[in-house]
Amino acid sequence: MGKIEQTLENLWLNINEVKIYMLWLQTWPAAASILAKKCGLPRSTVQYTCQSLVKKWVFSLCPKGNSFIFSPEDPEKLQSLIDKQYNSLDSKVRDLQHIMGDLKDMINPHASMPKVKYYQGVDGMIEMLNDSMKENWNKKDIKSNIAYSIKASNLDINPEIMDYIEKTYVKNRIKNNVILKTILNEDDKNIQRQKEDKKANRISLLTPENLYHFPSTIQIFWNKVAFISSSKWDTTWVLIENSHISKSMLSIFKLAWDKARMLPINNQYKEIEL
Repeated sequence: MGKIEQTLENLWLNINEVKIYMLWLQTWPAAASILAKKCGLPRSTVQYTCQSLVKKWVFSLCPKGNSFIFSPEDPEKLQSLIDKQYNSLDSKVRDLQHIMGDLKDMINPHASMPKVKYYQGVDGMIEMLNDSMKENWNKKDIKSNIAYSIKASNLDINPEIMDYIEKTYVKNRIKNNVILKTILNEDDKNIQRQKEDKKANRISLLTPENLYHFPSTIQIFWNKVAFISSSKWDTTWVLIENSHISKSMLSIFKLAWDKARMLPINNQYKEIEL
């Protein structure tokens, strides 16, 4: 599939609509029966698809005798249609935000809400990261704006996921003034990362990988704990919302932190407690 076809499909057109629209741009204007012969689709399929394109404001329709003539709109109109969809979606987002508080007030306080969530794939990772930070962002209590993590070795992280974390997620964390205290395996990249801690609103402790290898990541945010396997071969995330589990994991993290901060390579942070 070419770039043009893929782009049109990513907007809102299906395969037949893309095929007919592109062919019709070269035919202008014509009846459905004529186009059916050119594109090799049944006349009924072409007729139905053209009607669908009229509803989407991509085609115009004019009666001629006992039939109808379809004409494609100028491609420039596609941008205005996207703008209308964007404005409509933006309005719906604002409307939803206005009633979000009312919807949450309707939740039965005695109901059992989901406390464990399971994610897979890159899109799932993005959703999990945003969800795990949601309760921390914009909190006025600075103690609530601290996140903790034991991060997997760089070699064990899916490159696509690593790219999102470095280019998007970290920037969002810094923007929302969330401090990250993290324990990393000692390698060239993480040694350089530790030197950039201040700029990244982060405190990084390094540990020898031959003694403490981290093939996966653990993140602790407020009352949530995320267990993340993000390798090239396994992309699985489990997010648990439970204050007791979160406190227990934080205590275990504190044990590791107190040990790691005494290592010579972390000398600059040896006085930093959790």
